[in-house]
Amino acid sequence: MASAARTTGVVYERRRPEKTTLYEIVRDNVETLYGAIDDGAIAVRIPKHAKKELEAYLDCGLLCRGFARLRCERCEESRLVAFSCKGRGFCPSCLGRRMCATAANLIEDLLPEVAHRPWVLTFPFPWRRRLAQDGVVRRADPPLRRERGAVLRRARRAPRRVRRGQERRGDRRATHVRRHAA
Repeated sequence: MASAARTTGVVYERRRPEKTTLYEIVRDNVETLYGAIDDGAIAVRIPKHAKKELEAYLDCGLLCRGFARLRCERCEESRLVAFSCKGRGFCPSCLGRRMCATAANLIEDLLPEVAHRPWVLTFPFPWRRRLAQDGVVRRADPPLRRERGAVLRRARRAPRRVRRGQERRGDRRATHVRRHAA
């Protein structure tokens, strides 16, 4: 790896999440939070996907939770690289990496240098919680795509590239599920 540092000027330094304030707070208090919720001291319910994300964050970047050994073919030096949680909503490292990759992909590959029209499909408030929890939005996606395609064909503005995504916003009482397409 020393030769790689000489050619690129960059030396890999392992991220140490266990030394961050956020990690310490989550690690020290997550069981207390779960206990308070189970006892009814806190009148809130954590959705399964949020709980899974929180627990994956505690394993992210720790060598004791899994790693890969990478070896430089030139200098034979090796390094251990810890596995990441690849989280989408809580882990600052994985979320930051995902945001950078998505932005680069949008700018470089997906959005051509011509006019494009973003579309956002939103749902009435009474539907949003059920849609967020039951996965109905995923099942409704093919018909929505067909309808969107028909509208674009009628307008003769069918884009060459499309970016779609689902977004969740809000807390337990006001989950906002929306579909985006551009």
